[in-house]
Amino acid sequence: MTIPVKKTTLALLPFVGGLVTASVVSSDDLRAELQAQNIIRRDQKAACQEVQEEQRVERQQLKEEQRAKRKALPATQEQQEVERQEEKIERQEQQDVARATLHQEERTRQPAQPQEEEAQRFK
Repeated sequence: MTIPVKKTTLALLPFVGGLVTASVVSSDDLRAELQAQNIIRRDQKAACQEVQEEQRVERQQLKEEQRAKRKALPATQEQQEVERQEEKIERQEQQDVARATLHQEERTRQPAQPQEEEAQRFK
């Protein structure tokens, strides 16, 4: 019985060797595939980080612009208030001039008689 065991062992030895060799070869292939995937992941991560950095810079610029607008807003409002006050004063002056003109015209239209009547009343 030792002869058939030896023959079987010798017959199976190349298959076992092939399996071991295949596992080693496939592990090398697997390692190469994993390395390739890792390289792809690193590239994707680097690209994602670049995009995130660009977005961060854009957000920072937008924040700075908004801060500048907020800082300029009180000055703009103050300037608008000054302009409103100046316009109000100008309108008031125009109204005063118009009233003075109307008053002057009324005084020139009135006859001299009412002034004389008032003078006689006080005598």
